[in-house]
Amino acid sequence: MNLPVQAKFDSFGFVTLTKGQTPDDAITTFPNQWKALYFENEFYKNDPIFLFANNMLRRSGATLLSPDQMNGDLFDAAEQFDANSNFVSVSHYGGNTMVFGGVNTELDHRTISDCHNLCRATHRLDLARKLANLTNAQLDLMDLAEEGHPDKEIASELGVSMSAVAQRKQSVCSHVGVSSFRAALQLYSLDKWGGLIADKSC
Repeated sequence: MNLPVQAKFDSFGFVTLTKGQTPDDAITTFPNQWKALYFENEFYKNDPIFLFANNMLRRSGATLLSPDQMNGDLFDAAEQFDANSNFVSVSHYGGNTMVFGGVNTELDHRTISDCHNLCRATHRLDLARKLANLTNAQLDLMDLAEEGHPDKEIASELGVSMSAVAQRKQSVCSHVGVSSFRAALQLYSLDKWGGLIADKSC
């Protein structure tokens, strides 16, 4: 899958967590062998990437790790899986968090902002791709909500109860991985008018 950040890094991966989810249950693009080794050796206790993410306190941001931070068993083991990231980006969107790690030794503190913006775009694109698998009933709901119809009109148009509308909204949120229907609807609008999903080469 090609992503906006791909050209900027020799290797990269990310972990996405829905609100309330623990890191060992999170979805990750890193190899399963690395994920298993990571938790088996309790690397998370001293991982500067997740220490940075935790210190962000639901704010988005990015940093470069120092050579001292990358010195030790964690990064020696990570190198075997191309997970020895020197760049970290944390993005929050609608109750969903992406922690991105990438390898680019040419970055400096003047250039990380551009890479961070690409990571945030990658986060939204990763979430938006999940909209492609919504059911027809869910898509009908999204179309009406995106057009600005209130729940009462949506229920009438779809021939369902108000509680069914609420259940479908919750189902959409769960499917996309966000805790806010407003966030899911924003992603849907971006896709509908910007073609995020239609262009599979993105």
